[in-house]
Amino acid sequence: MARLFLDGAGSSYNATTATYLDNPFTTMTPYDYGSLLEFQRRVDNSIPGQMRDCGECHAGGGAMEYVPAPTPGARVPLRDIATADVNGAGPITAANVTAFNYYVDIYDDDGDGNRSEVLYNDFTQTGVLEFDCLLCHLEGYDWEARKEAVRHGNFDASRTVGAGLGILAGTNGRSVVYDPSLVEDNGTVLKLGLSVAARIMPTPPTANCASCHFDAHQVDWKKRGDVWAGNALNEVHLSIGCMGCHKRKDEDFSNVGTDGAPSSTLLGQCDPAKGDAPYSSLWNKTDNTVKTCADCHLRGGDGGQSFAAPNPANAHAAAGLTAKVCQDGTDGVADASHIDIIACSACHVRKLNLGGPFTGGALVDATGPDAEGRLADHENPYVTRTMERNVAVSWYKGRLVASNILTTLFWRDKNDVDFDANRDGRAGGMDALLPTHVRTIDEIYGVGPVTEDGNVSGAELDQRIAQIDAEIEALTGVSGAAKITRLSFMAVPFRVNHNVSPAWAAWGAGGCGDCHAPGAGFYNGAYRLKGEGLEVSFGGQVTPFTKANAFTDPTDFHPNLKDKAGVRSIPVKAAFQQGTLRDVDRSELLYENTFKTRNTAWADSLTSAPITFPDGTTATTKGWLFKVEAKDLFTGDVVTRSKIVGTHAANVDELVAALGPAYTDNLPEFTVTADNATGTITIAAKPGYRVRLHPQSSAGAFGMAGAVWTDHPVTAVNGTAFAGRADWVAYLDRQNDPAAVGIGIDPVAVIASINGIVPDANGTPIEVEVGQPVTLAADTTVNTAGTFTYSWISSDAAGEVLPGATVSKTFSTVGTWLVTLKVTDEEGKLSQVSQKVSAVAPAPAADISYVGTASGVQTIRFANLPAHTMLYIFWGDGLKSRVYDTTSPKDVDHDFRLYAKYDKGDHYEFKVTAYVYDGSTRVDVKQAVISIPKADNP
Repeated sequence: MARLFLDGAGSSYNATTATYLDNPFTTMTPYDYGSLLEFQRRVDNSIPGQMRDCGECHAGGGAMEYVPAPTPGARVPLRDIATADVNGAGPITAANVTAFNYYVDIYDDDGDGNRSEVLYNDFTQTGVLEFDCLLCHLEGYDWEARKEAVRHGNFDASRTVGAGLGILAGTNGRSVVYDPSLVEDNGTVLKLGLSVAARIMPTPPTANCASCHFDAHQVDWKKRGDVWAGNALNEVHLSIGCMGCHKRKDEDFSNVGTDGAPSSTLLGQCDPAKGDAPYSSLWNKTDNTVKTCADCHLRGGDGGQSFAAPNPANAHAAAGLTAKVCQDGTDGVADASHIDIIACSACHVRKLNLGGPFTGGALVDATGPDAEGRLADHENPYVTRTMERNVAVSWYKGRLVASNILTTLFWRDKNDVDFDANRDGRAGGMDALLPTHVRTIDEIYGVGPVTEDGNVSGAELDQRIAQIDAEIEALTGVSGAAKITRLSFMAVPFRVNHNVSPAWAAWGAGGCGDCHAPGAGFYNGAYRLKGEGLEVSFGGQVTPFTKANAFTDPTDFHPNLKDKAGVRSIPVKAAFQQGTLRDVDRSELLYENTFKTRNTAWADSLTSAPITFPDGTTATTKGWLFKVEAKDLFTGDVVTRSKIVGTHAANVDELVAALGPAYTDNLPEFTVTADNATGTITIAAKPGYRVRLHPQSSAGAFGMAGAVWTDHPVTAVNGTAFAGRADWVAYLDRQNDPAAVGIGIDPVAVIASINGIVPDANGTPIEVEVGQPVTLAADTTVNTAGTFTYSWISSDAAGEVLPGATVSKTFSTVGTWLVTLKVTDEEGKLSQVSQKVSAVAPAPAADISYVGTASGVQTIRFANLPAHTMLYIFWGDGLKSRVYDTTSPKDVDHDFRLYAKYDKGDHYEFKVTAYVYDGSTRVDVKQAVISIPKADNP
């Protein structure tokens, strides 16, 4: 940790609008610590220190060669900082104690045995770490020799030494003596010999990549258990090498980024293509430039070489992996396949020790240095483990990805009030002790990392804590404050993509039961966090890494361990309150004990539960984040108001006062009030607004967890709802019969009825009327296992598709049409059946018709009347009426004589005649036989 610049730190607060603004980097003025002592108290790794430490793998360039500047073109080379104007602040000389020219001597550069002292780095003597092309491209490059040179600040010479072209000469890090058999010197220019030139490869050799990434104890071995050795049983892609996938797709370099701007999305000329993984922040704008599995296996290279990769689509389909039996969401809709929600690596990376043993990192022990002097130990045998059957899965962007859990243990201070243990300017928060201070204390007492002997006990931790408490004041310059030293564990699931096993070893190759069985080891089953042979026990010496989900859930995992939706962190207490670093069940990395989601409802007011206040001695309200969203009901606009509590509050009155006048009265959207009698606060929306709490708030501290989170059961595709992990995993364990979800069973299409008429065996056309809605109904009872999609088409309307088992359709044209029902199942298999429909013109509307009977009087309708003034009606029962009216149609009531002579069995018949007059002129005659049901006239 080191502060580089005077500007760009922290943020500014606008109390009127209740918003924070980041303080931008504008001048990038180097920050001067003022003295070596102050530097030693506040810095563990500066730029020169990073070059000696991290530079063992980093190829150079960037901040290892230049001082960052507001624009890339204005950067000053580190080798010139003592004389050049650096970002307008003048030269950085030995009198300026900055993170650019001083470092803590953790590798004992000067050989005096003091690894805690602060030394000056004169770049005119050490040189800098320029980008070393041969590190990647020279076959046989000596990574160990380069590392040794870098460790001791021989930066310029490291490139020559690593390439094997010469040896260090003199007392500075720039002078070398070249091997004349490898470098030709004609007195004017130096020229590489032919034997060296022949070893410069256009495509970097995989062994060069492995020296930083895959060899034992290197970065991807540590984070992911990755190796690049053995044979194709260890990695089926072994023969194509790293650059088979990581070679850029624009092989003609037509899309090279050259400006170095942070906004650029283009790979630089020497940048290998990269993937996309959580917890990796190396220029994320160039994510997903690597060649993917689908690029080779499905798309034939997609702009690059495909290596004759086999297409697995048929094999996946045969195994049911493309069947839509899963879901993208949690609503029970089967809209995704296994392939949709599981990344290739999750099934195909097994690390099964088939072609040799797999080991990898389990722990990074930051309680002491390793054997080489690095400030954390990831090499002793008790922080490593076998990788066989020790790969987990976690969610990333809605898909399951293979993961290796790497857990870091480190010392921190939990006095959040007045002891700033790492001198970062904040007593609260993480407050991890500087590893340089921890190493110094270890040296004083002759101890090392707590894991180095294979046994971590509570008694040992008590002793270490006492040692830290005795020395930390002198190292930090902070005295008189209570010290609460604790051990924390931070577990991080690093995405795993390498070491793809043969197809026969993939999860699911043996059927559904490979994964869907209790303790099978894919989404469930024990996962070991500790290293091999390590014994761990403790008591109250451990504190959780953080509180996730708006300060509501203690967890020992990084909060970026997210649920499937990416909304909530999955809290896992693997050490805190456990008495050991326990094995976790793989399902704990995927599902919460109780399923929850964000409460997105807008409210008129929100009232907290009674708030528990810290005592203010070692814990405080200072640092609590209050963050409220307000919605304008008229415009729909949403604004966010924030405040970090800046003082300690002992009660709700003081807490609301600490929020400031904006919150108590001045904001246009809402007010915050305190009720000291109940110990609660209330956020009340003003007229025209609604409010809700932002999920970044310290909702747990404010007693408002329910305002941010709400229970959210997951519905399975069978319609059953599950409240939490245990029941959900038990359900998944039972899903091991493919036939139960329809896989291997063909769909069936049967038309139940058309307008209520069941089709006959002869396919006789069913008559419907043009212009009238027609109900098309499928028989869904014939499909019992699986997920089915129903749709209808008709030959009268090309391109029209009516989705659904039962739909309504209107025919607009007279004719005989073919109606087809299509049924598609979860595997994409189709069944269809057709029925002819005869669409006929509607019968002409009756001019005289029976409407109904009320109170023994019948109503007769006269329709299609021309302009008229009177109807002269003969009812057919010996009676007649004159009706003076001008409307059409016209309903007329008449009490028919229901005599026996009109009786036709179930109805009466009458011949009704109406003469239509317009004034004195007869303009029409209407006549019809009408039927009056006896049922209406009992």
